[in-house]
Amino acid sequence: MNKSIATIAAAAAIVTFGATRAAPLPEAAPEDVGFSKQGLARLDDFFAREIAIS
Repeated sequence: MNKSIATIAAAAAIVTFGATRAAPLPEAAPEDVGFSKQGLARLDDFFAREIAIS
């Protein structure tokens, strides 16, 4: 059992350290990738309300 915990911890460390060296994601205007600013604002509002309820 301890061996599996150590394996999981090692895998998590590898993933974490690998992510710190990854290139940042590119940014784009919402309209350039098929979204609207208004639609994204509605999603932000929806998730903010859902989080506040939790």
